Amino acid sequence: MSQPITEQDCIGPDAEYIKLIAADGKGFFVKRADAVEVSKTIRRILDGPSQCKEGDINQIELSNIASQTLKIVCDFLGYRARVNKLKEGEDADDFPIRPEDAVDVLKAANFLEC
Repeated sequence: MSQPITEQDCIGPDAEYIKLIAADGKGFFVKRADAVEVSKTIRRILDGPSQCKEGDINQIELSNIASQTLKIVCDFLGYRARVNKLKEGEDADDFPIRPEDAVDVLKAANFLEC
């Protein structure tokens, strides 16, 4: 059984994970490599002038995205990174999304450029 991901896994510029914080303060952990591969916005934030320094937590506050929507977006980041690694001819399963969540997720994905 694997250990749960914590803020300790997000510390420093070379951390494996980052923490995305929704409008209500709820945080979600995603693999840094997946996030920067899929989201141009996250890549620019993490590579920009306010880069995480040694001992700091890699986190991004997304005050315009509700936690329910951000959870779906985080799942999508991992999904999209896996799909990008498929070999030619391999099919990917569809990403599950409820119709009532679609508009908010599309807005968030547009903002995050993913």
